[in-house]
Amino acid sequence: MLEDVGNYLKSQNLIPTGSYLFYGAMADTIVSGGVTINADNCTCLYETGGFEPELTFENDNTEYPGLQIICRGTSYKETRDRINAIYKALHGCSEISGIDLITAIQSPAGIGKDEKLRWEFSVNFKVTKQM
Repeated sequence: MLEDVGNYLKSQNLIPTGSYLFYGAMADTIVSGGVTINADNCTCLYETGGFEPELTFENDNTEYPGLQIICRGTSYKETRDRINAIYKALHGCSEISGIDLITAIQSPAGIGKDEKLRWEFSVNFKVTKQM
């Protein structure tokens, strides 16, 4: 699920040049061509517990996993604009393979600065998909 959402975000140009996309855990640095690069500006996708699945007699069971997205960056405005663009693109989205619908649980929220004084914003979604 995370890779499918990540590929969609990249296809919509929502992961800007000079920014990195991570799945499941944020990294402070990446190594590219033997060179260590700071990953100050990044977006990370996390799977969360979600909601109770449906059970039907037809075995077309629907599940509702959670999706959390955290954007981190050195610029408050760029990081806030990035999380808002992702929020707008994903809320109501039914264009991602294997996912019926993505709906926001809440609006993006600032969660402050990390230990390296980089801005962080978070938004959470409910994903509807077949088991």
